[in-house]
Amino acid sequence: MLTISQIADPTAFARTAFIEALVRAGIKVAAAPLGAPGGLPNAADYGDASRVAEYVSPPLSEFVKIILKVSYNRGADLMVCLAAVKAGSRDCGKGLHEVSKLLAEHGMSPTGTYIFDGAGTSNNNRTTPSDLATFLREIAPTRWGAAIHDGMAVLGVDGSQAPNGVGTPAAGHVRIKDGDIVAGSAAGKLVALATTQTGYIDARSGRRLAYSVMVNNVPFPSLEDYNAARADVAAVAVAIQQGY
Repeated sequence: MLTISQIADPTAFARTAFIEALVRAGIKVAAAPLGAPGGLPNAADYGDASRVAEYVSPPLSEFVKIILKVSYNRGADLMVCLAAVKAGSRDCGKGLHEVSKLLAEHGMSPTGTYIFDGAGTSNNNRTTPSDLATFLREIAPTRWGAAIHDGMAVLGVDGSQAPNGVGTPAAGHVRIKDGDIVAGSAAGKLVALATTQTGYIDARSGRRLAYSVMVNNVPFPSLEDYNAARADVAAVAVAIQQGY
């Protein structure tokens, strides 16, 4: 039987698992497997002579696929930290600065888009459909733009969009990154603070379109009504695909 549980402290869990794996491999580890970890040594203290293992991450195309297909938020937040490392910093906040620069380079307005985290889960994040559609259009010809396109969920086929648009002429022709933030009360009331879709549409005419649809601050009587609204947003993409 498979049991899935949320890990309260992923960093401590990974540290313990790594130490235990080293010990099983016969490597002596001075650090205790449990307890608060200390800070990382200075990067200059690492040398090839002390290397015991090396991990090569998957290519960008595989990494973003995991994030975009199912909205893997931890992976999206990690990308911000990796952007910081690329800029020579261990401060993930530096990564947000680098992401903001990239967005501006590809047409997003500095007064229309504000980012506070990598996953977009902060209620302080702000953007516009125009900014997102412009960004997707501008990155299409870049060397990494295809990885973003190919990594998105496909309407009626896979990922978070597998149940939407099934049986419609647009199924298989719309690539979507969706996002949802829902607030619920003890009385069972639901408010969709954000229900969004952004992506690419291969229209019936043969044109490729970049699009973004956003629904904000809508109350719903039940989860069923909310799921129906998400399907309605997907229906907008179907109408665009057939209409253009």
